[in-house]
Amino acid sequence: MRLTWLMRALAILFVTFAICGTSNAQAPDNRHVVTLSDLSKDSAAPGEARHADETAIRHLMSSEQGQKALQSAKIDYAKVDKAVAQLSDEEVARLRLARARWNMTLRPAVCPIATCW
Repeated sequence: MRLTWLMRALAILFVTFAICGTSNAQAPDNRHVVTLSDLSKDSAAPGEARHADETAIRHLMSSEQGQKALQSAKIDYAKVDKAVAQLSDEEVARLRLARARWNMTLRPAVCPIATCW
């Protein structure tokens, strides 16, 4: 009789710990769930960044200084505009870095207003 009582007590403890252990094990999973809006936002960010970079390149080339530079190099703006879309991500990144360097060194002397480019 003692053995039966002990077996029942152990079975109840086992079931209790199994239920508590399962609910505790599932709690961290709920904190790591990523919403669909977060996923779509994160997946759209690189495309938006590239579009912004392409727009900045086109804006630079269509500016007065860019047009003068293209004319002095005898390059047609339409060809440049068409080529911008064909740039690789690496080339766009290099141009972004070059633009950042230009902003840090020459921009304050040439254009003190933050909205020049």
